[in-house]
Parts: sequence; C-alpha cells; structure tokens
Amino acid sequence: MRMASDHPLVLSLDAGGSNFVFSALRDAVPVVAPQRRAVDITDLEACLAGIHDGFAAMRDAAGAEPDAISFAFPGPANYSEGVIYPLANIPAFDRPVALGPMLEDAFGVQVYINNDGDLFALGEARSGLLPEINAALAQRGSARRYHTLVGLTLGTGLGCGVYADDRLLRGDNDAAAEIWSIVDHLRPGEPVEESVSIRGLRRRYAEEAGVRREDAPQPREMYALLREGTRTQRDAASHAFKQYYMSLTEVIRTCIALFDGVVVLGGGIAGSAAYFLPAIEKNLNAAFPLAGGGSIQRLESTVYNLSDPARREAFLQQNSAELQVPGSGRTVRYAAEKRTGLAVATGDTSEIIMRGAYHFAADRLRARA
Repeated sequence: MRMASDHPLVLSLDAGGSNFVFSALRDAVPVVAPQRRAVDITDLEACLAGIHDGFAAMRDAAGAEPDAISFAFPGPANYSEGVIYPLANIPAFDRPVALGPMLEDAFGVQVYINNDGDLFALGEARSGLLPEINAALAQRGSARRYHTLVGLTLGTGLGCGVYADDRLLRGDNDAAAEIWSIVDHLRPGEPVEESVSIRGLRRRYAEEAGVRREDAPQPREMYALLREGTRTQRDAASHAFKQYYMSLTEVIRTCIALFDGVVVLGGGIAGSAAYFLPAIEKNLNAAFPLAGGGSIQRLESTVYNLSDPARREAFLQQNSAELQVPGSGRTVRYAAEKRTGLAVATGDTSEIIMRGAYHFAADRLRARA
C-alpha cells in the first residue's frame, strides 16, 4: 500500500441506479470534473468491470496515483470488510461480493466503503451545516458549539447517518442509524421507508387520485402540480406530500430524541421539503397532553427551521441567562433553552456524500501514518 500525503488524493463514487458518479478529490474538493458513467447493474462481471473502469478513468483524469478509494454503496453490507451483500436494487450483486478487497488488489491502495446516509452525515458535519452553524455562533460571540448531526437522505429509500460527538457512529455491525425499518405510525405493520420514499409518495398520490401507481407523477412533477395542476391533481399531490411529511416528522422526532443533534435533509425529495418545513417544525415542537391534565413537550429541545432566515437568526441569538446559586451571592450563566436545528442541504447530495467519503478516508490515512 502507498504512503498517504498530508493532502491525499481520494477516488470516490456515488452509486445510484445504473448511473454511477465517479470523482477524484483532494482536501474534500474535486480536482477534476466528476464523471457520470452508465454501469451494467444486471451482470456481476460487467458491473465490477464498470466500477473498476470508472475509478481508473478518474485516476487518469487526475494525473496521479490515488492515496485511497472511498465511496458510498447501497446496503446491506459488511462495510468495514468491504463485502457487499445481495442487493435488491443492484441485481448483479445477487450474492456476497468482496468488492473492497477486489479494488485494493487492482489499485494497491486502501479502500473504504460506507453507506450513503453515513457519508452524507459526515460530509455535512465536516464540510457543511455543522461548521457553518458553529462559525455563525462564533461570529456572534457565543461559546455554544454543536457536535452532533443526523443526516437523512430522501429518495428511492430512506437513508440515515449520525455524526455524534465529533465522529461517525457506525455500530458493532456497520448498521447504526438504519432507521428505515422502524414502524410507520400512519401504517402500522409497515416499515416507514414504505411511506418516506419515492414509491411511497407515488402510492399515496395514486390512492387519492384514483390512478394506477405506475401512472402517478414523479416527485418533481407532483410538486409542480401543487401550483399548476387540476383541482383533483392539486388535492392528490397535497395529500401525498402531507402524508409523506407526517411520517417523516416522526422519523425526525425519533432521531432528535435518540441522538440529540441537528438534522439535515438531502436527496431528491428534499427540495420540496421547504414547502412543508414550517408545519414539520410546528409539529416537532408540539406537546403531549397528560392523563392527569396539563401537557409536556414531546422533545426536550426546541426545534428551529434553519432554512427560514428569521428562524435561523432566532436560533443563533444569545441563549444564556443569569442564575443565582442558592445560599450564595454568586451567579452563574446557563442555557435558558435547549435548541436544535432542522435544515435542507444547500448543496448537491451526491457531492456532499463524496466529501464525506473523502473525510472518512483522510481520517484513516492520518491514523495509519
């Protein structure tokens, strides 16, 4: 294996559908234009050759040998061992495949494979929302800093990754934060991914509009129908999105309750989230009624919609109060309100994932040096 430099060159990949996006990065920035390549996902030998050739093309375009390969690949997988399990959405992988070791043999460098939700969270935590929030707090003279982030990718499925206490949470089986499988509160007995996914959104539209599921519009088209469609189309689109985001709200609430971090949304459907974020924020900040009377907040922290400039500014404002110590003339300052944030990723999700892949590899290369 090659010795890594202080600014390693890392080849990366975001594998989605039959179009794979390859990149080469240094300091988490592409050094050449990413390449989108069609890869045969129905035949294993052809698929592996397509992956190899994609990385080879990026190496040649960068004009240097890479220090590592680090990329996102669909699960399930033993990511730390580089072994990909049978995949429903990539038929070529109909059996366990040692993809990582194969690439190590071919390129002579360390190979790191992770879940796309994990790398999305890592990219936002190291080069996105988290440092942006902390820099804004520092500019205002606040000592408060955030160290935990939950990344949710909204697309063909529901991906999740958690960056907790300044490192990626991986779990003992490379399966931490696989929240897609929790029960959907709107459809008990179904995993929430059946609602919080493109197929779930289209299913809800089809049910409301009385059309076949295969005839339901794609998310971007459905979003346009909210403004431009017939009354039936507008009502069906509004119902579908409302049901989608009601289920998503409970996913977000669970993530905040478990991990106590800011939440950032990425993926194809996240672009329409701004339409519903005010309602999601209001729901997240709602209270439980108590049997004996009164109520209690459903979350300990107040959630702020960071995609709304006014709410973002309120989130960043001074949040400390002075309190007298009992039995003493001394006073202390404390956080008067627990706060967390919810935002939509402002960058391209694929690029964020590959930035996360770079950081993952660079950290491990430094640790090995």
